[in-house]
Amino acid sequence: MASKFAACTTMGANMKYQRRKTRKCQKCGKRRPLVEFLPASGPMVTTDPSHIYRRCARCRSETNEADRRVHPRDVEQSRKYKLRIKFGLTLAGYDQMLASQGGVCAGCGGHNIEGRRLAVDHDHETGQVRGLLCDRCNRIIGSAKDSPEVLRRLAAYLEGGS
Repeated sequence: MASKFAACTTMGANMKYQRRKTRKCQKCGKRRPLVEFLPASGPMVTTDPSHIYRRCARCRSETNEADRRVHPRDVEQSRKYKLRIKFGLTLAGYDQMLASQGGVCAGCGGHNIEGRRLAVDHDHETGQVRGLLCDRCNRIIGSAKDSPEVLRRLAAYLEGGS
């Protein structure tokens, strides 16, 4: 009889351990792994029950998608706000800069892929806007850490010099 009792308590302890590794979703009611309730990133990534979501990742995703359909963001308003806050530009200022560049990238003279808008290039130290670049040129300058010297050496390398 003692062996049955020992097996029962072991099983009970195992169940409690398993419950700590799972959580019941508040929306769908299913018990899912704790990982599905954790924030995707940020300083709150923890298994502390007070710091995890009450709904599983699937239910949060479905709810967020439904919210986007009901309350579509005003894309133009968001763009206007971002240009003003990040770069001190208005939509008219962006359009004027684009027209002065002939509607093309200031770096390569090409257009952005898939009809995307050109990125606002700026000096990261001073915040001064330099022009509008396609995604590729913007990444190249960012990878070179805004260093003209690095870009000159790379150009010399590509042209066959040392």
